Amino acid sequence: MKIFEKFPYYLVEVRFQENMIQCYDLAAKKMLLSVPYNKEIATFRKEGSLLYLILNKHDEIVSEISILIRLIAKKSEIQTEAEYILDLHMLSQSHGYYFGYYEIGEFKLTEDSKLEKIRSYPLEYCTAGRATKSKHVFLGCREEDKHLLVKINWKSESNPNILWKKTTPSAIMVMELLGDLLFLGLKNGILQIWNVQEDKCIKEIKLFSSTISVLSITGNYLTLASRTGDLARISKNGDIHWKTNFTQDKIVGIYEDKDYILVINTLGEQFHVDIKSGNPKKHGYTNLKLGGNVGLSSNIIKFRNRFVITGYGGIWFFRWGNDNNATHKYMDDPLMRVIRQHPFGFYSGDDEGCVCFWDIGDPEIKVENFTPPLKNYEEYTELKAAKLAKLLKPSNNREKKEKSRKKKKKRSHS
Repeated sequence: MKIFEKFPYYLVEVRFQENMIQCYDLAAKKMLLSVPYNKEIATFRKEGSLLYLILNKHDEIVSEISILIRLIAKKSEIQTEAEYILDLHMLSQSHGYYFGYYEIGEFKLTEDSKLEKIRSYPLEYCTAGRATKSKHVFLGCREEDKHLLVKINWKSESNPNILWKKTTPSAIMVMELLGDLLFLGLKNGILQIWNVQEDKCIKEIKLFSSTISVLSITGNYLTLASRTGDLARISKNGDIHWKTNFTQDKIVGIYEDKDYILVINTLGEQFHVDIKSGNPKKHGYTNLKLGGNVGLSSNIIKFRNRFVITGYGGIWFFRWGNDNNATHKYMDDPLMRVIRQHPFGFYSGDDEGCVCFWDIGDPEIKVENFTPPLKNYEEYTELKAAKLAKLLKPSNNREKKEKSRKKKKKRSHS
């Protein structure tokens, strides 16, 4: 008997086939776990999410199978000397660069999901960066009271060569590449467009009155947001299609889809914005319920059919417009300032100089066989209730220890 059941919550498929129980990752298209199961399966009964009763041809319960899966787990990390990882740029799904306050570096992800540092280079006060496939790296940096755009040749195996440094009107907060065009979002609200082949700024736009906090590119269009809740969409040539303001709080994340833009501010408020007009849709407002704590800090990505954003001590997973599906995973990890997409996981950079790769947790399959088989469901529920009561009841050893502790306490008082 073959049984295939999909679980969209994890993007995992559970398979009962050929005397095996298997967990298959639909996102990564690989087998996560496979364990042998040799009992006859006439039918099965679902008791809950990832919990099954196996029945034989006599309609007797022969096994209980529970499958445990964690939605997220840290698969690998590399420690850097950057201290604060402020930006990540992925050239491919397994090859990228990190940009930190005191170090920049190049890394890769191996086939077994392990991160490896390729090379690194110490420098001070780097705020953002992008790398080209031709091994040229552009950095936003500061030297004393000057704000700079720096171009580095990363081709050499020795220390990278600094090709030039050019001043900018304000600190570079966000940066993106589109072909030969480099877009710089500045602290003073100005957007600069540079031609990387000519090494010069070809256009400068006073876009906002406050810091540009987010810059996202989809196709030939840019969507930008500000620290005071402004949102704008422009073409790669710098033509403004629309500009609007619908929140007074800093926008920290943007996710663009075919016909809408999901926008989140630092309070966890979500706005569903029409991509053509910039108008918020009437139903486009929910709240991640941070309890008044201002803590969201990163961009938005998609992970296994969920939106992901970091902050407030961990990682938030949610589906648009449904608070019941908002999950907060607290992490014993400092603030993650940036996350980047992977086809079935994601990367993060944090305030301890760590670059991490996250994916679904390793599953566990537990099989409890009943010998002789249980004749009916009532017998099964009674057995489970008895086992639960036994687990909750203090053991004799614990009772003896408690009595001994009380006697010692009584003697000490006397």
